[in-house]
Amino acid sequence: MSEDNLIQGNYIGLGADGSTSLGFAGTLHSGDGVRVTSSERVVIGGSVPGAGNVISGQTGSGVSVSNGSGHLILGNLIGTDASGLKAVGNEKAGVRLAADQSRIGEDGGGGNVIVSSGDDGVFVNGDGNTVAANSIGIAEDGRTPIGNAGAGIDVYGNGNRVGGEGADLGNVIAYSGAAGISLTTFINENNRFLGNSIFSNEGLGIDLIQYEDRKTTPSITGVMETIQGSVTGAPDTEVLLQFFSNTACDPTGFGEGETYLGSITVATDATGNVGFSAPFAPLSGQPFITATATPVGGNTSEFSNCIERPQDSVEILSISPDAAGGFPTLTSGGSIAFSSISVGYELTSDNSGTLFVRVFADNNIDSVLGEVSQPVTSAGSLVQFNSLVA
Repeated sequence: MSEDNLIQGNYIGLGADGSTSLGFAGTLHSGDGVRVTSSERVVIGGSVPGAGNVISGQTGSGVSVSNGSGHLILGNLIGTDASGLKAVGNEKAGVRLAADQSRIGEDGGGGNVIVSSGDDGVFVNGDGNTVAANSIGIAEDGRTPIGNAGAGIDVYGNGNRVGGEGADLGNVIAYSGAAGISLTTFINENNRFLGNSIFSNEGLGIDLIQYEDRKTTPSITGVMETIQGSVTGAPDTEVLLQFFSNTACDPTGFGEGETYLGSITVATDATGNVGFSAPFAPLSGQPFITATATPVGGNTSEFSNCIERPQDSVEILSISPDAAGGFPTLTSGGSIAFSSISVGYELTSDNSGTLFVRVFADNNIDSVLGEVSQPVTSAGSLVQFNSLVA
């Protein structure tokens, strides 16, 4: 058994230009770009500039690691050309890891780009592995979709972590042909999927296949200044709840998790139930809220139902042309009901027809809740506030 091998700075499956696929048939390496068997602590790539490999155009997996432990797969472009923007896919998984206590990606420059796979982006079969800070299904620019045909990440085993609670540990998992994260079989425990950005996948954001932890999925009942809901699980158990803001709701009515907002920890009572109120609000342009639940020692749940925060608005009472040339003259007064609180508002305009609206609490002009501006062309227009802070 070999130990402590290092594979860095190579084009594997591409020509010297970093773009042309060599079309390997895989007669010497079973079609995999990098194949590791019966080894310990192999490092493929690295977190410093130039250490990563470009591994693309294979008839097998981009990287296949079987057996051993302590492996590191860091900073590689898998399924793209050297620019990280053009798809040069591998026909099977992007990364296939059948080992323990190994890591795929890390913050600080060690994340991999894993795209355009003919199967799962990442397949993990083992215990105690970490998949963090990777772009899975999206190009190196963080915008261009290059999805994987299967799940973004498919997990078998115990004690694996996808993402993390620290800053920059979450993966982006998007545009998969199946689930964002799939956990298969009912015998797996303590797999934690935390702080990831999961969106635009064909299947569920998180899919627990044949697993009873479906019952721990939280239920969101309301979203205003806080997020309200409940979760049911094992009695007298601590549960980590994470909350996410989304541009759209999944067609199933159960969300994905586009942007991580934060977390709280609650404890179920003797019947296994607990309500919660979390101090988070949706981001501008992402009004749909979802959540996951991770009990101590258990697996992270599927995503909750998604709830849209009601849009806040102030209606212009009247608009009329001024005497000089048609720019709006505005009249208004009084106070209105706004997200169940009483507010006042001011309306002014400039010579270009732009309306300025300022909203303040309880008619106190020194307690400003929000300000917006927008062009106005007709009477009865609405000015939208995504959120106000009381």
